[in-house]
Amino acid sequence: MSLLHDKLAIKAFLLGGKAIFTLENRLTGGRFTFKVNQKKNGDIYWVSLLNGPDNVSDYRFFGSIFPPQGVDKFTHPPTFRHSAKGKITEDAPSAKAFRWFFDRLFAAKDFPIEFEFHHAGRCARCARRLTVPHSITTGFGPECAELMAVGF
Repeated sequence: MSLLHDKLAIKAFLLGGKAIFTLENRLTGGRFTFKVNQKKNGDIYWVSLLNGPDNVSDYRFFGSIFPPQGVDKFTHPPTFRHSAKGKITEDAPSAKAFRWFFDRLFAAKDFPIEFEFHHAGRCARCARRLTVPHSITTGFGPECAELMAVGF
């Protein structure tokens, strides 16, 4: 796992299309792992929680990220909505942690010093394992970073 510190880098990673990451509170030792997948041919992202021992298949859907409606998406943040269809309740610690993270990420507030954002060592766009040191630092492989820079 690699740390990302910069809010812009975290936003880019989160909305890369196939992001897997862990939020950690170093003060309490609490941590949760999430997957954020972009819906095919759309601007909607599905948010899931790792909720079991299998790091590949034990993710449980609990909400969606939607683009801003009717406004410039570069100046207005996306919105997160908890889903009634998900198995994770809105008052679960993991759901509260994600909501706190998401709200703070798109607000003018900084993260507290004890907060850490770890990506899983896979490209946020294509999910391939990252091996190039710069890619591990940014969370995007060289080809995907190039595509993201030109807006794909």
